[in-house]
Amino acid sequence: MRKIVFFILCVLLVGAIAWGAILGVPQLMGHPVSDGTQSSTAEDVPSAPAEPASTTPAERATTTTTTTKPTTTTAKPTTTTTVKPTSDATPLGAKKVLDVPILSQFPEYPSGCESVSTVMALRYAGESTSVANFIDNYLPMDDKFYTKDGKWCGPSPYETFVGNPRGTNAYGCMSSVIKKALTAYFGTPGRVKDTGGTTLKELCREYVAKGTPVLTWVTIGMLEIVPTGSWYLSDGTRYTWPGNEHCMVLVGYDETHYYFNDPYRGKLVKYPHWLAEDRYAKIGYQSLVIQ
Repeated sequence: MRKIVFFILCVLLVGAIAWGAILGVPQLMGHPVSDGTQSSTAEDVPSAPAEPASTTPAERATTTTTTTKPTTTTAKPTTTTTVKPTSDATPLGAKKVLDVPILSQFPEYPSGCESVSTVMALRYAGESTSVANFIDNYLPMDDKFYTKDGKWCGPSPYETFVGNPRGTNAYGCMSSVIKKALTAYFGTPGRVKDTGGTTLKELCREYVAKGTPVLTWVTIGMLEIVPTGSWYLSDGTRYTWPGNEHCMVLVGYDETHYYFNDPYRGKLVKYPHWLAEDRYAKIGYQSLVIQ
């Protein structure tokens, strides 16, 4: 009996294995071992990831850098047109430049163009004074501004130097103040002459051509006047300072240019006749000579 049952079980087991093979049921045989000849699959050599099908500009900006060449815009410089003043058409003649000592207003006298120019002329005239001596002992100065009846008031640049030539926030003075200082320096009014009210060409003919330099009131670099600061004077009139005001020594000329000793630049400079004449006129035809 036992033999019969064992036989039946064996038959059934063999049949089950055969039937499983026919149906493709997996066998529990363990993992196959590679012999080294197996071809690589996509997982063995990873490919570059593909760009997402849809991305926003912000998303792309995190991985893509775009460099754009910057555009440079240069504004066209503005120019100032100045009408040439009418003057004597007679030429001045051959070039002439006087050998006047050149002094710079920097660094000691950043606002002292009038005093430094005056000392240049004094040294040419044989005086050995210094700029410091001229300022400290002869130049009238006043830096007092105040409010009166609701108005901003201050000194007149025709009576005193407004500020201090050693300061950077000073204004300056006109020819009448330097004439007063030179008169005090010489102790007599006969050594200084007011030559204002005439053109630079006439000054060159009358003085430079004969060996005398001329103190002239023009502008720094012959720039346009820029109104800078207003205040009321003691007589009640309102005064506006002509910004860029400058004093130089007229020392020479040629057929097209005037030559100046410029304390602002500390050297000899030249400017076209028409330009220098225009700036000189706009400051009020102010000039002085030492006789």
